[in-house]
Amino acid sequence: MDTVPKTQQTAWTIGLTSVVVDAAVALVTINDERPEARNDPPPAPQVFRDVITVANLLDTVPIVADPTSMEEWPDQAHWQGTGRPATSERGCDVKTTALAAALEDVTFRPGSADYIVAQGSLHDPYTGLTVEYDSASGNRSVSVDHIHPLNTAWVLGASTWAPEQQSCFVNDVQRNLIVADARAVGDRANRGLAQWLPPSQNFACTFAAKYLRVAQAYDLPITRGDAIAAAQVCGLSEDAGLGSADTPN
Repeated sequence: MDTVPKTQQTAWTIGLTSVVVDAAVALVTINDERPEARNDPPPAPQVFRDVITVANLLDTVPIVADPTSMEEWPDQAHWQGTGRPATSERGCDVKTTALAAALEDVTFRPGSADYIVAQGSLHDPYTGLTVEYDSASGNRSVSVDHIHPLNTAWVLGASTWAPEQQSCFVNDVQRNLIVADARAVGDRANRGLAQWLPPSQNFACTFAAKYLRVAQAYDLPITRGDAIAAAQVCGLSEDAGLGSADTPN
């Protein structure tokens, strides 16, 4: 898999100090015109951390050309761990663990030993809105999403991983899973940064930072389109001189 030379990638971080200041100011003051997205300014230190993280990762994670075709992550490798439902250290399935960790004011179904979430409130990272969850009413208001989309990971190298690593990637509560508004997750439809960013612009740079951290953690390259999108949403210079890169094998 041919990548963009590091001598070209370093353009992402030229003049990083001044760029971070400008980007942080822009991200704090920006307002989203879409009424369904709330955009309360994030704390300034978080903005600085996210911009610096994205700039550094764009300079270290390999960048490849956008794939010319996409393959779906096989169903048998989705939410599975060697033929059985993946479980967390608590003994709960991974989706339940992620849900319980993300919701506030959580109550559990009686008799479930704090296992099945009954109700809770989510401050949705994708839209910035508060979403109420109630399992008893068949509420489909929230969903568990993969920060790094499975199909993209499959094309960029996950197809060659051992089953254990594939299972770890799919069920990584700490790094690769996020609980969000179900409609926003549906709108995203397993797309990367180049095709989709959270409606809440105050979370968009944070999301890009999370996305790149997952790629780094699993030794995955990022596509040129995703790199450009991450730089733009975090207010970084796009003058990276990336040129052309071969399509990943």
